Amino acid sequence: MTQATVFAAFTDQLKALCLKEFPCGVGSWNKSRFEWRKGRLLSITGSKEKDIEAEEESPESLLELLRSSYSPWALEENWSAEAQMLRELAVTSPQLTRSSFIFRYIRSLRLVNKGVVEIDGNLLWFKNLEELVLSTNKISRVNSVNLPWTLKVLELCGNEITTLEELCVDPLPNLQHLGLAYNRLHYSSETQYFAPHVWPSLISLDLSFNNFTDLVGLVLRLSDLLQLRSLVLLGNPLALFAGYRGFIIDALPQLCALDDIRISPDEKYQYKGMAKLKDIVMNKANAVVNIRKICGLQNLSHSKENENASEFPIVTINYYLTYRFITNEPSDKVDDPVQLDEILLTSTPSIKDEISVQYPSRPSEGSSEQKPYSVPLDPLLQQTCFHSALYKTPEKSQEEVNQINYQMEHELLDVLALKSFLLRGTTVTFVEKKTLSWPVEPPVEIEVKSEPSKKGKKEKAKDAKKDTKTDDKKKKKKKKSLIEFRPDPPILRNLGSVHVSLEVLMSDPHLEIMCNFGVLYIPPVERPSTPKIKENKVKDKKSKTKRKGSAKSDKSLSSIKGKQKSKEIVDQKEVEDQPTVDNVPLTAVFQVHLLQWMTVTDALN
Repeated sequence: MTQATVFAAFTDQLKALCLKEFPCGVGSWNKSRFEWRKGRLLSITGSKEKDIEAEEESPESLLELLRSSYSPWALEENWSAEAQMLRELAVTSPQLTRSSFIFRYIRSLRLVNKGVVEIDGNLLWFKNLEELVLSTNKISRVNSVNLPWTLKVLELCGNEITTLEELCVDPLPNLQHLGLAYNRLHYSSETQYFAPHVWPSLISLDLSFNNFTDLVGLVLRLSDLLQLRSLVLLGNPLALFAGYRGFIIDALPQLCALDDIRISPDEKYQYKGMAKLKDIVMNKANAVVNIRKICGLQNLSHSKENENASEFPIVTINYYLTYRFITNEPSDKVDDPVQLDEILLTSTPSIKDEISVQYPSRPSEGSSEQKPYSVPLDPLLQQTCFHSALYKTPEKSQEEVNQINYQMEHELLDVLALKSFLLRGTTVTFVEKKTLSWPVEPPVEIEVKSEPSKKGKKEKAKDAKKDTKTDDKKKKKKKKSLIEFRPDPPILRNLGSVHVSLEVLMSDPHLEIMCNFGVLYIPPVERPSTPKIKENKVKDKKSKTKRKGSAKSDKSLSSIKGKQKSKEIVDQKEVEDQPTVDNVPLTAVFQVHLLQWMTVTDALN
């Protein structure tokens, strides 16, 4: 299988324009062809213009077919305005639509998601090319020798580029925008290629969603690009540091926008001096997890179990939530984490081979909507190992669980491992812990020996009669208080698990999601018996009494009928008075917030 090149993809796209077919090109339908070949056709065929006017269309009508949005020959939205102008030119002046003219005419070339693997040397035929967009292809190597020197915009988002060495062999002196988002750049040695002699005219640089971790080294190189005004580093592990934005704004004062957000004068003032704290700023990332607003647990009822329950065992039921999060080292903060893993099945899911990403830059100009593209995950993230632990909220009873407001701050040192964890996501689980306590058999009774008193027999007999009533009560209390209880191993029940995607935190420091664990319990509603059945029963009893022929039975039948009616009224009232329970699902709010220092004092504190 031959590799797809840029020129091969361009020829396929050029064929789709149909420059030589109706309504474009030279044909019997195009009247404009006689403006330049009129004399030659008349000399060969000897025909006159009026003989073929019935088969011709005017240029105005052909252009209307190209421009109308209701026409079947209208271009799709992903085509540029330059392609539309080329088609119109194929109607008015079809003699110009030759390959040599097209190579000089095209200034913007867009080949998005065309399976391009290689940038070949045929691209040098485009003498006036200023913009080249090759996003979401399979390009792994870019040699600047095959790129025209006239380029001002080079967009290579969503490819498999791992190094910039070949791109800087023959630098492009006029390049103003370089887009390398969603590639596989991660080595710290790649920062050496951002030198002023390589990119003297670079104004905009997009390195988002790569795997750069050395923020200090990268910013040190970018400070030499005096023309740089816009920088996008969102999605890199270095963007997870708490002092990321303030450090860049203070270290690169020539910037006007960072991560597509304009830098205001107030930000420059509040971050003044942050660049001097590089040892403090670039040492850790802080993530705060918050779990609150638990609803729907009131539907879970154990009333039937407690109604028929005996005095023993004593049942204690508590609830809590668990979630898994990355740690710097293996930790045993959670009680019996192995047992919880076996029962709750909250182990980290397998990493995804592909992720759906949303381009922050312009993936498809000419269309208002940005479409997500499926981009292969960097093998570096697949090989990144990290430790994770299972965290849990405090155990609460059914009455108190709604008041849980759990908050935990995690300090993380390895930001590359943190990015790998965020792409995997976590699992939030709602757990019911049920403990049965049994009395130890036989019950232990402690006998307290009293000191011998010096009273006489009569006085002792009087005291014994007075205390006969109180002694029985004290003995019962002592027996109850002296019973020892032995708790069984807790019974853990998974009430529901929700997988939470944390990929949003790569572009937004705030994440809030409502975890829906489903409806837990729906109490059955007892329906009253229909009056027809009761009337039939009354008729049967009535027939029996008639056979006996006793007057007393008639009186008893009327009394029974009255009692049944009264019971029916009472049952209907009980059903009406019974509270209706909606099918409210069990939910909890799960929040993750990446801390970002807003001032220099935040970093010092």
